[in-house]
Amino acid sequence: MHTSGDEKREDPLVDMGYETKDLNISGIAKASIGFFGFIVFSLVAAALIMVWVYNWRAGILARTRPPVTPPPPFPLLQNNVEARTDLMDLRQHEQLILTTKGTNKDGSLRIPVADAMKIIAREGIQAVPATVSGNLNGTTGNSSAQPTTANGTTSPAGAGPAGPTGGGTQQ
Repeated sequence: MHTSGDEKREDPLVDMGYETKDLNISGIAKASIGFFGFIVFSLVAAALIMVWVYNWRAGILARTRPPVTPPPPFPLLQNNVEARTDLMDLRQHEQLILTTKGTNKDGSLRIPVADAMKIIAREGIQAVPATVSGNLNGTTGNSSAQPTTANGTTSPAGAGPAGPTGGGTQQ
């Protein structure tokens, strides 16, 4: 059936729940401008506060701390070639001390390590008195400790130095 054109016909989209008005563009534009304006204002304010705090703190530190300068004489730095040369010289000097006879700065004598090892192998290590653990007041418990040999056995009190086999007397 056809109706006459004088009647206002209702929009079928309204019956389905759709809105019939358009968006309010001017309201959305005003809200967006206000939001972004607030963001810019906040960033500028934060930057000014940070600059003020930095300058305030720098002023306090400058008043309380003396200027930092290295003490004279200034450190002399080496390049890699000089460092390697110095290390080679040090190792040559150490090798010379370990392999030659001579007198140390404190007046004691030194012998080569190889010679010292031969002497110990030939003569052994002399007897050393065993240490006795102390009690709480610091005194030793046993005063009649016998000297021990290189292998840990005890030798009688008047016996000579221990031999290479660890015996108590020399023949």
